[in-house]
Amino acid sequence: MTQKKLIIILSFTCTFLLLVYVLSFFSPNGNLNKNITSALVNPKYIEQIVFCRITSPSGNIEFSKESGLWIGRQKDTVFPVAEGFMDSFLKSVCEVRELYIVAENPTEKQLESFNLSYNQSVQVDYMLADKTMCSSLSFGGNNYSGQRIYFYAKPTSFATIDSSVVVYETKDDIFPWLNSSAKHWADMNLIPQTLLGNAKESDIQYLVVSYSKSDFSILPSQNGFFEIVSKLFSLRGGSILPLSATEGAELEATISLETGTGGIATLQLLKKIDETETLFFVVPQITPGVENKAVSSAASACSYSLEISQWTYNALLEEIKPLAY
Repeated sequence: MTQKKLIIILSFTCTFLLLVYVLSFFSPNGNLNKNITSALVNPKYIEQIVFCRITSPSGNIEFSKESGLWIGRQKDTVFPVAEGFMDSFLKSVCEVRELYIVAENPTEKQLESFNLSYNQSVQVDYMLADKTMCSSLSFGGNNYSGQRIYFYAKPTSFATIDSSVVVYETKDDIFPWLNSSAKHWADMNLIPQTLLGNAKESDIQYLVVSYSKSDFSILPSQNGFFEIVSKLFSLRGGSILPLSATEGAELEATISLETGTGGIATLQLLKKIDETETLFFVVPQITPGVENKAVSSAASACSYSLEISQWTYNALLEEIKPLAY
């Protein structure tokens, strides 16, 4: 092959590759690889959203805003959501951001490649007080960099972005909330602060303890008072379960504490022995005080138990045993 022919072939190859590269930035409809600026959920409705549902391959979970507090529901487990967690989620999806179009009218095979098929995706629905669907989003996997997440929006009357079948990618700050585990969302403290008006240890006026057939009160002036209160405020559950999980368990102790505004937190300490293991539970029951009466309906709706470790169980008993005799 002469040098002239080689130069011609190389020139043709380079021109072809350059043309392919340029065409890769265009699609037949001219929209792919373009970006738009929008929120995932219309920020106008952030204060009006009172219901949220997450549907995922691993399970479903629902949230409702009652008396200003978010309550989670998963089958028979009804629990207070950790303070600020849902508010942070709504703030994130209502934030104006860059959205990048990656597919229009995708085939089922394309949806699968984005982890957006029915059996792969995580769907999140947001509703207003009148049950109107504010937004419905389906989230899939991450892009090659791992920094963006694929999603598409289902048609609603409040949609802020193209509600035809368009797959977008956006920064993945959504992942922490795409979880249908009750434990992930719940306030796992033995004393759920949101239901008790965010009371502090210094707000507790006295304790009432029932243990080993003895009932006794403990005042701040008595030894052991602040140690017990500190333990009650610092300890957390390991799992959250329906009340039915405690069936067959024996009541070992009951600890009640009262705030200066009349709020009462009662914790039942239970032990369950079966053929293979011994389990320990705490069942919280909260009665809001005068200044926090607005959350009474939310508090009464809660029904759950916290499974605790033997270490936590012993830590509680070690504080009240010396005071019972």
